[in-house]
Amino acid sequence: MGDFGKSFKKELGKATGRRVANAAFGDKHASKHHVTIQRDRERNERRNEREAIRAERDYDKEEKRNERAKEKREREIEKEQKRQEIEERKQLRSDAKAQKEADKE
Repeated sequence: MGDFGKSFKKELGKATGRRVANAAFGDKHASKHHVTIQRDRERNERRNEREAIRAERDYDKEEKRNERAKEKREREIEKEQKRQEIEERKQLRSDAKAQKEADKE
């Protein structure tokens, strides 16, 4: 029973000392396990930030692509309307010519 008590006191002292050292000096005196966990956490945060930036960039690209497609459709509609107007004018001119010729006869 004496060995367990000594071991427990020793382990408690080490853990307390580590906690005090970490509070006073930061992670310079932290255990390797603590540093590794923190490094992994920071790595994951950076990865998440990169993924968020990439997702935002992809969203912006898709938005621009959709906007360009919309503008293209609008231009095509305008072109088609102009073509129809030209065809109507041609038809009106040919009808007017035919009417003049019919009136001459």
